[in-house]
Amino acid sequence: MRRLIECGKNKLDDPILMTWALRRYQHAQLRGSDLCRSMEEAWFHDLALRRWIDSSDHTLLEELFRILPSQLFVNVRPRIVDRWITWSGALGAEATTVLVKCRLEEVIPLLARHVEGNLLDFEKTVAVIAAIADLPPANALLLLNDVTDRVSELQNESFTKRMLLYALLRPTAAL
Repeated sequence: MRRLIECGKNKLDDPILMTWALRRYQHAQLRGSDLCRSMEEAWFHDLALRRWIDSSDHTLLEELFRILPSQLFVNVRPRIVDRWITWSGALGAEATTVLVKCRLEEVIPLLARHVEGNLLDFEKTVAVIAAIADLPPANALLLLNDVTDRVSELQNESFTKRMLLYALLRPTAAL
C-alpha cells in the first residue's frame, strides 16, 4: 500500500484520481489504519487542497470537506474564508465546519452576511445554525437571535421554515 501512496503522490489533480484517493482514504479510516497519515501527507497536502478550493469542481470539493479531517485545511483557511460566501448548498454546508475554526473576527461577519442574504439556502443555513452552538456565547447569542428573527419572519408555514425552526432548537438549548 505504501508504494500505491507514493505512486499517487502529485498526480491527484484529476477528478477521477482524486475521487479514487478519497475512497481509499475512507476505506483506511474505516479500518482504523495508520496509513491515513501517509495519505494525508502525500495526497491531501496544502497545495493539492488549495488547487481544489480554487477549482470549479464543487462536487469534489464538497467531498474533500466531508471526508477529510478539518485540521488538514489549517493552512488554506484564509482561502476558504475568501470563497465561503460564494459557495451554496452542500458545498457551503460542508465548508462551514472548517470555516468556524478560523478567526472569529472573520467568521462572524460571514455567518451574519449569509443569514441576511441567503437564509433560504437550506443546507448551508442549517450548517450555520449548527455552528452557532460552538461559537463564544456573546457572539453566538447575537447570531442566534438574528437567525431566529429572520426565520420567524418567513412568510407562511413552509416546510423550509419548519425545518429551520427545528434546527434552531439545538443552539437555543445550548445557549
